[in-house]
Amino acid sequence: PRYFSHCYLQQTMRKHCFSRSWPTLFVGAKGSQARLHVDQWHGHFWMHMISGRKRWTIFHPEDAHLLRPSVPAGRHHPVFPDLAEEEEADQGEGAGSQPSRRRARRLEVDLEEGETLFVPGGSPHLVVNLTDSVAVAGNFLDESNFDSALQDLRAMAAGEGPVGSIAGV
Repeated sequence: PRYFSHCYLQQTMRKHCFSRSWPTLFVGAKGSQARLHVDQWHGHFWMHMISGRKRWTIFHPEDAHLLRPSVPAGRHHPVFPDLAEEEEADQGEGAGSQPSRRRARRLEVDLEEGETLFVPGGSPHLVVNLTDSVAVAGNFLDESNFDSALQDLRAMAAGEGPVGSIAGV
């Protein structure tokens, strides 16, 4: 979409590890989902629905710590507990119980055919296909997330060593 044509990664002539990654075609069956996660290197994300409907739950990036992420040894990006299981477990606890994740600011939106959604870099999010769906999407990098992305890419490259896919960043 023209709103995201200013992506630095799409404007470079040099081949890089993300050159052939976007846009991506997403084809999902009703009920399938992407668990709670954060896209790597603080990449912003866009999705345009071709057909079907998806429910997005997006959390404010400043509240990610309230979702109890962990970073596995040797990894750079956080892993989040299964949100549905956590919320189910809450039902068994008393009303006086207030898990920290309930304080996390969240937005729920149903993305419909013909609509485009923007997810800011660093925002934890999950997606459930409410119907069979087809969408096209991509991450992007611009002046608003360049410094954060570069910091993440350098940390990832340091963990890969001299022959990794992003060596030399």
